[in-house]
Amino acid sequence: MTDLLHHRVDGPEGGPVLLLGPSLGTSLAVWDAQVALLEQHFRVVRWDLPGHGGSAADALPAGGGLGDLARRVLEVADAVGAGTFAYAGVSLGGAVGTWLAAHRPARVTALALVCSSARFGPPEGWRERAATTRAHGTGALADSAPSRWVTPAFAVAAPAALARLVADQRGADPEAYARCCEVLAGTDLRADLHRISAPTLVVAGRDDLSTPPAAHARPLADAIADAHLVELPRAAHLATLERPDAVSAALRTHFAPLLDTTTAAPATGNGAATRFRTGAGPAIDTGAPAEPRTTATPDTATATGTGPAPATRAGAGPVIDTGAATESRTTATPDIATAIRGGTRVAPATGTGTGPSSADGPAAADGRSTDPARKSRAEAGTDEARRAAGTAVRRTVLGDAHVDRAVARTTEFTAPFQDFITRYAWGEIWTRDVLDRRTRSAMTLTALIAGGHLDEFAMHVRAAVRNGLTPEEIGEVVLQSAVYCGVPAANSAFAVADRVLTELGLDGPR
Repeated sequence: MTDLLHHRVDGPEGGPVLLLGPSLGTSLAVWDAQVALLEQHFRVVRWDLPGHGGSAADALPAGGGLGDLARRVLEVADAVGAGTFAYAGVSLGGAVGTWLAAHRPARVTALALVCSSARFGPPEGWRERAATTRAHGTGALADSAPSRWVTPAFAVAAPAALARLVADQRGADPEAYARCCEVLAGTDLRADLHRISAPTLVVAGRDDLSTPPAAHARPLADAIADAHLVELPRAAHLATLERPDAVSAALRTHFAPLLDTTTAAPATGNGAATRFRTGAGPAIDTGAPAEPRTTATPDTATATGTGPAPATRAGAGPVIDTGAATESRTTATPDIATAIRGGTRVAPATGTGTGPSSADGPAAADGRSTDPARKSRAEAGTDEARRAAGTAVRRTVLGDAHVDRAVARTTEFTAPFQDFITRYAWGEIWTRDVLDRRTRSAMTLTALIAGGHLDEFAMHVRAAVRNGLTPEEIGEVVLQSAVYCGVPAANSAFAVADRVLTELGLDGPR
């Protein structure tokens, strides 16, 4: 067996390591469009599956399973000196990350699963594909790959972008490809998802026929305690290829806290944070002859630079930071540090004894509890419990940076109002389970348009993105408001929403 999987390293030597895993039949090129953005701040390590790209065909032994493949990836991490790392993977590459986060949690600082699953359908289909590949090679699979990987519209509009990955499929070693199919046949991580503690982003393509969101992405987001789900319209299985700008923006939002010196992994056990160097760095290709790397498309290349700080997220949920780039983030107080996913998991405030339990039950991906017996936060107990719950939800929806600034600006005069909105708006209303957060965001946007509160509207556009609304859906809310709130009000709202979404690296409503 060869020593290491083929891998390529881009970005600054001192940056936090980000491993990127590919989909079956593709190579590390499936991440080409994201690298130009990510390598500015991360030491990006992309790897090839056995028998794919530059990896040797015998890199996975016959009968090897997902754990064996994941251990080969750990060898790559060790080789680049990464004791801990963030991880993102597409499909099978995502399943490798899921295994690592569940079985080697101390090594995975953050996780992103793109068009992936805990179980990729009935194993018989994968075993049949393995047998067919051994008998006839990968040519027929390459011919049909576009129909599995992208939408018909993209296949027509961008044949050159697709051709590189189709060539990777055609060039994959048949035996190694078959063994990867058998890995997928034997993969069932559903019982392991509760073990994942790393902040997790789940990205799905709404037109993905291989891993439809309802059967794959949403169950992942439901079962992983600290998970956030983003569903992308006009994207099939290879969302990194078809919607590069949206995927890049989501990854930037999710992984940005690793660049925050207040939350960076300590260099030693004494808790001292390490400052990571950023900036362009050398590209290192190991394990195979050098290969050219495609530059990211313009929509991803412009996602960094001047303007607002990149979106960030804290352990309690996805956070979009709209503050200055040098602003540090204050960690949530211990009584809410275990706080919620989707408004359903809040630790009681210290010393109250009556707050809601952190074992309230699982949260749905849409922000509602899956435990019908659980009471809403308004019924949960004391003011202190509501304050703790409200603070946690407020941080999750608006972001740590916004809440920290509001707290820092609080005076004796404004303190009663801050306490009021934390307990009442956030602790009693936003924590209720009757409506999911997407719906609450849509309602809030409409109300702010009607009232002409454009500053608050801008803040809640950011919150709506964090709650799972797409730019298209935000645009639809604003368009609907034109009928009931007035065309001038909607016109102003469209301008604000377009500006905010552009700042976040997303397409504005059209």
